[in-house]
Amino acid sequence: METGGAGARHLGDYQKLGTLIEAIVGGVRRHVAVVAFDSAPGVVQDFTSDLNAVGESLRGLEAGDRRAAILDGLSFSVDLLRRQPPTYRRVILLIGETVDQGSHTTLDEALHAVSDTNTAIYSLGFSSSKAAAAKEAGQIFQSQTPGPAGGCMAQDPDNPGQNKLGQAYDCLSLLAPPLRLPKIAALAAANGLRRNTSESVAQLTGGEFFRFSDAKSLERDLLAVSHHLPNRYVLSFHPVAPHAGFHAIALRLRDYPDLVVEARNSYWVDGDTGPAPAP
Repeated sequence: METGGAGARHLGDYQKLGTLIEAIVGGVRRHVAVVAFDSAPGVVQDFTSDLNAVGESLRGLEAGDRRAAILDGLSFSVDLLRRQPPTYRRVILLIGETVDQGSHTTLDEALHAVSDTNTAIYSLGFSSSKAAAAKEAGQIFQSQTPGPAGGCMAQDPDNPGQNKLGQAYDCLSLLAPPLRLPKIAALAAANGLRRNTSESVAQLTGGEFFRFSDAKSLERDLLAVSHHLPNRYVLSFHPVAPHAGFHAIALRLRDYPDLVVEARNSYWVDGDTGPAPAP
């Protein structure tokens, strides 16, 4: 829950969230925690099966500072979920504005955090201020940046401390299509995180993004989530000897090409592990 930045204006919209969250999780065994974030994230309510306690914590939220560190809040929440039993299905309900403001988490770290855990993120976003959106628009990640004049492994005068391993990977991605495709996918995903953080993390993890403006539209969107979430399948596959880093993935139904399938579109492989399962 964003309580800082523009989120302070929406605190009144959150008053009925306790009841709506109960509709989302249903009558199954569950643990729910509440994390609030402004310039920094913090636990408002630790994991509990008592949804009355969850509702009380939501009604007691207070306005934070002027920042909206969405990526920091997500990384913090993913770490909390990692400590829960692996048999649980993991879901993050992100409520906040669309543009990150003030996170210390880098785009690569954010991609890693949301892509290497079986966590679906459902985002309900309200528009960031025009000033914040304009500021981010001027900082959009440029994926077509030319390399140094002497070739891709030459010393770049604008980046004398460049990591040679990363530089070699960039060179290989120009020469070897199997590496170039995931590189492009990672750049596109990072670019999406800059432009609309809330929508991008939902797409990366197979969740959904809804845009709301007031308590009524928030309630409408949460009811939609409550209908969609129980009707999901869990599919898994095991990549064969993948290289470390970010990978794109797509799911389609062969006999229904026009049917839209909501599924995660990426996964992450750590450098010190073998083939990793990903749904």
